[in-house]
Amino acid sequence: MTWTNYKDTLCYEESIRMKYYNIKSYLFLAGLSITLCACKKELTWQDQYDLGMKYLNEGEYEEALTAFSAVIKIEPQQVEAYIGRADTYVQIAAQISEEGESDTVVDKNYELAEADYTKALELDEENEDAYVKLTDLALAREDFDEAEQLIQTGTEKIGSEKLQEKQTVQYVSYDHDNFFNDGVQG
Repeated sequence: MTWTNYKDTLCYEESIRMKYYNIKSYLFLAGLSITLCACKKELTWQDQYDLGMKYLNEGEYEEALTAFSAVIKIEPQQVEAYIGRADTYVQIAAQISEEGESDTVVDKNYELAEADYTKALELDEENEDAYVKLTDLALAREDFDEAEQLIQTGTEKIGSEKLQEKQTVQYVSYDHDNFFNDGVQG
């Protein structure tokens, strides 16, 4: 074997060792990546819900919507997730309204909130919180007929004291408005 052949053989063996080393390194990194991914804790619906409540309380509404939507994706039967997301839409509507933004955007957020509160009632017909918040939403939109219907339905189904209080407040407000309107016309 000549020196050139010996040198070529060494280079060839070195290149094979490098390829082997590179393959071994790639396999190690791939294994490490898979292991790290497997160790990553999957968030439960409760973790996502708690995160959504945290964001809602901190006024980080987009993040709250994302978290509540994740809960609904993980566990579509969780009534609390629909109520949390609806509460977030109501807060967004209130913020937009305070900033003097478009009434169309405010109404759209109220519609989304109404859909989620309604879904919560579909899942749990006796959920007092959903009835109360849906009634509050109807009153905020000055839809007194809808509010009265919700109060009656909720009171019949669950006998809610909170709804009965709202009925009293609604009638007092309604009568108060009619009193002044009648006086002006009379």
